[in-house]
This record gives sequence, C-alpha cells and structure tokens, in this order.
Amino acid sequence: MPAYALFASTPALVTLRNDERVNLALTEKVELTPAGGSDGSLMPAAWYFETIDEVAEKRIAEIVRTATS
Repeated sequence: MPAYALFASTPALVTLRNDERVNLALTEKVELTPAGGSDGSLMPAAWYFETIDEVAEKRIAEIVRTATS
C-alpha cells in the first residue's frame, strides 16, 4: 500500500489501497478542514474509486499535493 509523507522520517499523510475499490485516505496527521456548506463540520478524509481514469487521476494528484503541502 503506497503511503505519502513529506519526508521518509515523518508519518504518512496519504494512503492509497487497491482492494475491491481503490481507496484514497488522509491520515490523522493531515490538517483537515471542515467542508462547510451543507456538510457543515464534516471533514472529507477518504474517497473510493471504481477505476482511475484521467479525471480521477488529476483529483488524486490534487488531494495528495494539498495534503503534503
């Protein structure tokens, strides 16, 4: 399972698993922000994908960049 961190010696921030569905998740080490709007104080921290197409790949890259910046 790939995991992404700022440095090899720091905790993982993002994990990517390929089980029945592809699962992208942020760990508790990421600074989460409430979604706002109708979702209120909910904080998005995991996503599931049936397949990774070009649109999903761009969104995954955006999530990883945001989490590791």
